Amino acid sequence: MSAEQLESLMNQAEDLEKRKEYDRAIPILEQARAIAPENVEVLRQYGKILAKSERYEDAFEVFEQALKIEPENVDVLRNYGTALAERGMHDRAFVIFDKALEIEAENVKTLSSYRKYLLRAGKVEESFAISEKLSKLEPNNDITFTCYGTALTSAGRYERAFELFEHALKFKPDNVITLTSFANALTSAKRYDRAFEKFEQALKIEPQNAIIMSSYGSALAKAGKFETARKLHKRAVTLFSKNWQIKRDDYISYHYAISLEELGEYPEAISQLETIAVGKLTQRHASIILASMGRLYYLIKQPDKGNEYFDRAIANSDDKEKTRLYSARSILASDPYSEKAVEILREITEESSRYIQAREMLTLNVSEEDYFEMVKADAQSGLNDTEMINRAMYHKIANEIAILKGIAYRIKRLTKSEDKSLNGIIQYIEDLFEKVNERKAEQQSQIEKIPQDDYHSILAVISQTAHYISDFVNNELPVIESQTRLAMRKLQPYEARYAQFEKLLAQLELTQAALDDLKAINQGIEIRNSHFPVQKLFEKWEVTPQIEHANIALDIRNGNSEFYGDEEKIKSILNELVGNSLKHNHKQKNLRMRMTSQDEINPQAIRAMTIPGEQKYLFIKFTDNGKGIPEDKKDWIFQPLKTTSSDKGSGLGLFIIRKTVTKMKGYIRETGYNGARFEIYIPYRKEEI
Repeated sequence: MSAEQLESLMNQAEDLEKRKEYDRAIPILEQARAIAPENVEVLRQYGKILAKSERYEDAFEVFEQALKIEPENVDVLRNYGTALAERGMHDRAFVIFDKALEIEAENVKTLSSYRKYLLRAGKVEESFAISEKLSKLEPNNDITFTCYGTALTSAGRYERAFELFEHALKFKPDNVITLTSFANALTSAKRYDRAFEKFEQALKIEPQNAIIMSSYGSALAKAGKFETARKLHKRAVTLFSKNWQIKRDDYISYHYAISLEELGEYPEAISQLETIAVGKLTQRHASIILASMGRLYYLIKQPDKGNEYFDRAIANSDDKEKTRLYSARSILASDPYSEKAVEILREITEESSRYIQAREMLTLNVSEEDYFEMVKADAQSGLNDTEMINRAMYHKIANEIAILKGIAYRIKRLTKSEDKSLNGIIQYIEDLFEKVNERKAEQQSQIEKIPQDDYHSILAVISQTAHYISDFVNNELPVIESQTRLAMRKLQPYEARYAQFEKLLAQLELTQAALDDLKAINQGIEIRNSHFPVQKLFEKWEVTPQIEHANIALDIRNGNSEFYGDEEKIKSILNELVGNSLKHNHKQKNLRMRMTSQDEINPQAIRAMTIPGEQKYLFIKFTDNGKGIPEDKKDWIFQPLKTTSSDKGSGLGLFIIRKTVTKMKGYIRETGYNGARFEIYIPYRKEEI
């Protein structure tokens, strides 16, 4: 066969490759290979098409054969590296890319491929180094700068990304891909007004581009402009529908489904994704479609079907850890504290570049017992201090009773003559305290017989003790209250002792609240929801910004927002945080606390920006300038058996706070550096009918 005929076969194969008709191209290239078995270009093209057909092992053999003939053929090395990377064999691929660059250090095609797969493998810094090199080799290439800017955006380096997008637009100001990428980056940085300008520019150039509309709609939703976002998504859906009828394209189907999801039309979104032939996609793209299907099935309350798709997405992924993280986020977006999501996160190993993210999500979403399992291996958090365990339960109520005693003895000091009724109150409180101490000793005896890492058994003893103390003291408090009111009838309101008796009554109420907290250890926390403006949560601190040696500043940015939730429980959480700060920093003269409140849509700590739809959260941040929480203790501050206070506190307060926030389907974490910093996210939810 002549050289012309061989060239004709190669041209036919190239045309079929452009049309993605790989199955038809393969026999043509096999025919060419039979004619010219030592032709490296034929082998290269054949290996490339085999890889695109996902016949990776066959492709690898062909590339190896070509390299035996020409070991330093850069094009073969690049295609070989690309095939390995698509197969998920990144380490081997990077060795091949490095070898190609040793031969031609400034080969743009090789550098571009290398950068692409470094990003996929999570090697962000290495990809930036190559992007920087490409930007110098191709200073006028808008695509190079757009890709670099998009990569920087994914790493949160927005300012540098913006510079690169601006640079790209100098050479091609009408490039809608650059404009849309720029707009998406601005959206990620929450610079919504500028983002909207870029989207508008792109739509002026291509007014019927449904993908730009879809992205624009998502940005509007993230900015809280839901009505405008919905209108854009409706327009996008109409355009997607028309385009889909004209040209059935997987890319269009995917974005069509995303817009439908944004509109809440989940079954129709599933129908669109089902039209995509997942088996013909690359591993990465197949994984994206499968994960999207999983998320949608969760949204229509079919978690079993959703789990099936998430498992398939992970199995098909070329970056399993990234897909696990995304799958877990998708599940948690509709089902907080999901056991399936926790299971997926636990599969991310400590060696993974995503381990820190996975651990953060786990600490926010696991149950109290599972959280203990995460931290108990730490020597600091081991249950090795029986006395600490013993104190954990009784101290909180004992402290409340001690305050009652203190007030009663203060009244006695103000009393000049013997008062039998007052003596009766004091004796009753003393007896109460003694009974609590007896229970303390009994609990200590029980716990000493249990292995120190048996969380379940220890917590059972703690719960039993909590219930006993709560019920016992609760039965006795009405007697003390009755005796107190009887004693007050003998006094005039202007007398000093009368004011002290009023304080005793007020403390009896606080003691009752402490009992309710104790019961929360072993009983379900009952949430009592009602509608109220957010401002009401902070009324106490508006009136009393100074408490003991501390000043409390408020920054309430959403005071008029109407929240549906348990007002008293959230107030109690804030009171506990203030009390904790005072207790831990009692020696600090100029203690400053600050409470910030604002509304947030899809906070990054809770829900990734890439997950469609929106969830609005009440975000409360509490900070102080105190000594903070030591780094080695941050992991276990929400456990019921530990305290960082030097006064041997109960260690119950933060445990109950976390338990309450969890019951509200919310999240709490501590992220302080200089001082404490608690971040609380509670979702806005509609009243259930």
